[in-house]
Amino acid sequence: MKKGLWIPIAICILFSVMPLKVCAEADSTGKVDYPAEYEAILYDSYDGLVSAEINAVAQTNDGYIWVGTYSGLYRYDGHQFEKIDLDPKICNVMALYVDSRGWLWIGTNDSGLACFDPKEKTIRFHTVQDGLSAYSIRALCEDGDGNIYVGTVSYLSVIRADGSVHTFDEWNAISGIRSLSYIEDGVIAGVTNSGELFFTDGNELLYERTFDEDGVYYTTISRGSKDDLVAGTSEPMLERLVWDGTEAAVTGIIDTGNVAYYNDILYDEKTDGYFFCAENGMGVLSGADNEITYLMRDGFDSSVSGVIEDYQGNIWFVSNKQGIIEYSPNPFMDVFVKASL
Repeated sequence: MKKGLWIPIAICILFSVMPLKVCAEADSTGKVDYPAEYEAILYDSYDGLVSAEINAVAQTNDGYIWVGTYSGLYRYDGHQFEKIDLDPKICNVMALYVDSRGWLWIGTNDSGLACFDPKEKTIRFHTVQDGLSAYSIRALCEDGDGNIYVGTVSYLSVIRADGSVHTFDEWNAISGIRSLSYIEDGVIAGVTNSGELFFTDGNELLYERTFDEDGVYYTTISRGSKDDLVAGTSEPMLERLVWDGTEAAVTGIIDTGNVAYYNDILYDEKTDGYFFCAENGMGVLSGADNEITYLMRDGFDSSVSGVIEDYQGNIWFVSNKQGIIEYSPNPFMDVFVKASL
């Protein structure tokens, strides 16, 4: 080989093995290449978790990540998960929600709803004796006036800003609430265990609908930008809807391959996309063309129950079978994944 050829060959070899340094951010179309630009980090018993059965995840204003499990409540401080014993009654956590005041609402499986103030370190409970429809909590959300809506295995309840509690037991068909999302103008959307999508303004039932195809039912609902909604179903499809104040009109059906039975959907304002998690996988829906990017990695693809984005842009998926996986922006792009190699 000629001596002059060694330099370009060495340069080619060097760049083929070095990762490309680039900040993970949306391109001109608003899309992010998560597989190439994000690093996946798995958390298990080595990180302080006693149980891999994670039902819910949330972040409080002080930066802590909280996860709810069948063995109690855990908190992540950036290095390790630690079990937090706020009260002996908090032993089976099914739902977590942080409201506009920074309070952490903790829905249990058998002790009602707890509200923890991280600043004052105080906790109080709401139970059937206070007016909730059941002790077993499944979904939580807040409207624009500070009212907390509580979905239980029975009926929908609301803890109003003045502290009073009302249960909508007059709505016989609206029971077994599994998903809640604030839309706008005081309107809450929800999904029942029977697969019905409903809308309420906290006083009356505004609208109900079932999926148009026989054998398919709704499983979760999430608000996006303006009045755009995305609903998960029991089949490998997501449905896009628009709420016009009186009804929800279907604007599109997205085929999601084999991923089905959706448990949670999170709107990402930065990219105008939606993270989703389901019984057999998770991913992100992005762009006007509804492009699907799957985010299953290292065998993490079963019973994915919840997703949040923290203040640093990390994406946290939790599973009630496999623990936790965090997608963290990586300063080095994986050029092999980028090139689909």
